[in-house]
Amino acid sequence: MKNVTMLCAAGTSTHIFAVKVQEVLDEQNAPVRVNAWSVAQAKEQGVDSELILLTPQVQFEAELVRALFPDKRVEVIDFNAFAAMDADVVAAQIKEALGL
Repeated sequence: MKNVTMLCAAGTSTHIFAVKVQEVLDEQNAPVRVNAWSVAQAKEQGVDSELILLTPQVQFEAELVRALFPDKRVEVIDFNAFAAMDADVVAAQIKEALGL
């Protein structure tokens, strides 16, 4: 099972989105677990993740997160996909990033 952490400003709306993305990944039988946290919790919550996704609102934190986790892949979710809550697009991004 691959772990993916989504980071945003507070974690609330992203948690809802993470559930939608998880549903898509489950339907595709992808061995992925998606969780959402605030970027302030990155240091604690990103440890067990193979992929860390930042929402567009916190993309300015990407370098900080990369510095915290130099051995992990860190990406920013596409603005339009996040704004539209397009779980299919983000699930595809996750699968591509993880090589699934």
